[in-house]
Amino acid sequence: MTTFFKDHADKFKFGWEAELMITDNNFNPLFGDTMPFGVLRDTLSAMPVPDIDYLLEKYVGSGLRPYYIEGYDADYYEDRTTRLDVKGVEIRTPITFSIEDSVRSFETLYKDLQKRLRLLDLEVCCFGNHPFQKAYIGARGHRDIIGWASAEVAMTTQGLAINISLPDALEVDLDREALNLRFSYAAPVMVLLAANTPFRKGELWRPSGRQAYSDRSYRRTFVRNTIYYRDDQHHRKEITLFDMTNDLAMHVAYAALSLGIVLSKEPVPVVPDRFSKENVRQAALLGYDAVFIDRHFDVSAPQDVASRVLTLAGVALEHHGFGAHYLAPLWRLVEAREVQAQNTLDAFHELGSIQGVLRSRANLLTSAVEVFMSA
Repeated sequence: MTTFFKDHADKFKFGWEAELMITDNNFNPLFGDTMPFGVLRDTLSAMPVPDIDYLLEKYVGSGLRPYYIEGYDADYYEDRTTRLDVKGVEIRTPITFSIEDSVRSFETLYKDLQKRLRLLDLEVCCFGNHPFQKAYIGARGHRDIIGWASAEVAMTTQGLAINISLPDALEVDLDREALNLRFSYAAPVMVLLAANTPFRKGELWRPSGRQAYSDRSYRRTFVRNTIYYRDDQHHRKEITLFDMTNDLAMHVAYAALSLGIVLSKEPVPVVPDRFSKENVRQAALLGYDAVFIDRHFDVSAPQDVASRVLTLAGVALEHHGFGAHYLAPLWRLVEAREVQAQNTLDAFHELGSIQGVLRSRANLLTSAVEVFMSA
């Protein structure tokens, strides 16, 4: 059994889980029967990366490596996966002790995968949902009803999950109820700042005749939690609210925001989980034109709530020696009332196709070095 967590119990620990879309070389997304499972499996197996003994095997044969094929309903033969309804590839960065090292690790793993797949006329890109695929329907198996629906939704969405573990000295004093309340209050802001999936079923996502911003976040509110606790892995906290992005500055900002919310002691208005999820849906649909409600049905403007959340996160980061400067890209969005999906929509209208947008999401926008130099 690994002693990694015991050996590093006094450290902050970070890790990324990044869900990636695979396309052909014309940037048509591959999915299910069109995904070359055997080719992907053999390619990932040949990547020169070691097993990591503290990782979990996601399914029989997925291994303990930073790369694995993500999908639904596997068939097995002699402890080897022989069939999977594949949605894409996930990168799991090794645990690091800083946000900076996690971003560098993701950058290296992403570029190495990209280079290998391009030899096969395949592309990898960072986008938060499958912009063409209709709803996935899978066999229930042994899942409960919510687990079944959650797994189906996950098949057509891609996100960036930020994982954080605190040093034992901080974890022992953590008030989990207060933490849940902070995330319930902050979740609509986190979705607003990361909203970037404005397509669905090959078209602009326009429920009620109005352009909306995060199809992924909207659908996930019905089946997914705001935060997941993995107490068997040194009290790992998994935050899955972020649409996938190729902007490393946003990777850093999302991690800093998540950490600041975890560390904050600032009391916030009580927003029960069901209220929070309704606020998330409104943010996904309406952006800054949404109206957020609390448990008394009093209303707040998204920009005001976002400013409060960024402020409390920044104070906590400064208090613990991290600095609040990595939140700067998020402050710029709030001050401009800007939703990232608008840039995607502008690119769609300029390039004339969703495939053109996906092409623009294949390469990372900046390097980790550039992000840290400009912060």
